[in-house]
Amino acid sequence: MRFNIFNRNKEINKAKTEYNEAYPIDTFINMSGTDAKTPMYQFSYRWISNTTFSSDLLRTIIETITNETFKNGIAIKERYEAKCPKCGREFEEDIPVCPFDFTPTVKPSYDEYIILKNFIDRTNSFDEDILTTMRIVDTDVNMYDNGWLLIVKDYLYDKSNNLIGAIPKEVVRLSPAKMKIIMSNYGMGIDDDVNYLYFCPEHRDEVHKFEKEGTYKCPKCGKQMLRAWYSAKDKSKDIYYSKTEVYHIKKWSYTQGYGVPPLYSIWMKVLTLMKMDRFMLEAYTLQRSPKALLLIRGKLDSFRKAWEWLMQKARENPNMIYPLILEGEEGGSNKRIVDYVQFDLKPEEWQWLEMRKEFREVVGLVYGVQPMFIEGKEGSGLQNEGLMIAATNRTIEHSQEVWNDFLEWLSEKIIGVTSYKLELVPNERENVVRDLDIDLKKTQIATMLYNMGYEIEMYTDNNGRLQYRFKRDVFGKKERVNPEKLENAKITVGEEDEGQTLGKT
Repeated sequence: MRFNIFNRNKEINKAKTEYNEAYPIDTFINMSGTDAKTPMYQFSYRWISNTTFSSDLLRTIIETITNETFKNGIAIKERYEAKCPKCGREFEEDIPVCPFDFTPTVKPSYDEYIILKNFIDRTNSFDEDILTTMRIVDTDVNMYDNGWLLIVKDYLYDKSNNLIGAIPKEVVRLSPAKMKIIMSNYGMGIDDDVNYLYFCPEHRDEVHKFEKEGTYKCPKCGKQMLRAWYSAKDKSKDIYYSKTEVYHIKKWSYTQGYGVPPLYSIWMKVLTLMKMDRFMLEAYTLQRSPKALLLIRGKLDSFRKAWEWLMQKARENPNMIYPLILEGEEGGSNKRIVDYVQFDLKPEEWQWLEMRKEFREVVGLVYGVQPMFIEGKEGSGLQNEGLMIAATNRTIEHSQEVWNDFLEWLSEKIIGVTSYKLELVPNERENVVRDLDIDLKKTQIATMLYNMGYEIEMYTDNNGRLQYRFKRDVFGKKERVNPEKLENAKITVGEEDEGQTLGKT
């Protein structure tokens, strides 16, 4: 037994060396240690969240991205107009018969539409719809670049305790601070000793290791176990999840394993802006210096007498301005009697305004949000505003693409709906005037091609947009002649051939 263990360890070490030399993996996580790898973050999740919610700039940026991403809601769209049940081809137009195998086509199932609609309207036990849950997780993604969604399922087993199916019940958010990825140099769900990890859905706090991938039963209840891909820390124990139970979202980084928070690149600028705000707060509240000083030159005795006289006159008539006369020093180099020194803070003299503007712009650019959305005021000219809107819209489009991938995975892989799909409505509504102009130009081109001898077929696509099909008319614009009438047809070749008759062929 010892000999076998020794040989296995020797084979594992040899495999590790060969694998690492052939496929070096550079990830943003610690690749050694426990089965579930812990990210090596410079700052804790609590520090990132506290900094984000304490900064007006980060709060504005993140809320702008989230609001623009989900502001128009989710649409349930048909995947096709017609589908061939035999070959599986999908068509964008409603055709009764498949042109490839002549099988009658089918339309999208309305029952699947109802299933999808009911699921997204009430996603979890908190009475949240899918859109609300996605908005919550999107805040996590924008802060930590790690968002986690858990699909709670009821598993179905046969009489032999073999897994035959699963029914999704709800979608809930998981805390990024508690989630871990089971990952090593050999892949997901594999530890450093090349063991495959499995768990039972009834006993999620226990993990079992096997040398090979296969079908295994729980030693306690006998039910088929699942492959472990993720784990979550729950008090003093780990809870394990499978690949189809957890969806991990990254948006701001392209790394294996965990995402890298955008705050890593800009935390010094964000803290500097926060310190500036604190300094101004303390300067105008707790530690404010005198607003100004009045420096008067002259003899002290003379000043006291004049000041007492001035206060007496002010009490007698406070609305009158009395002169303060002092005896100046003779031969003094400074001829001025009174100096007024102001202590008001002037940020423009310290170039605070320029520095703050630059810092805020850089922070916004890291997130892809332009100053127009941060400052809440117009830019310099319509052209600048248009470019800012276009640049920010590209960020929102990327965010929607990330979430559309999740919705595609949820609707097809988890819920099992194949004739409909979930998709976020674009944040910018389509321009109706622009669409009409495009349709007009398409019609003009179709008219030109028709005059050139093409056959034109007009139809609408899934989005309701006008489309045309073109087919070459071999006869051009000439009238098609019935072959039965060719016997009596006359053709004119020239003046000499006038009246000649075309014979039978």
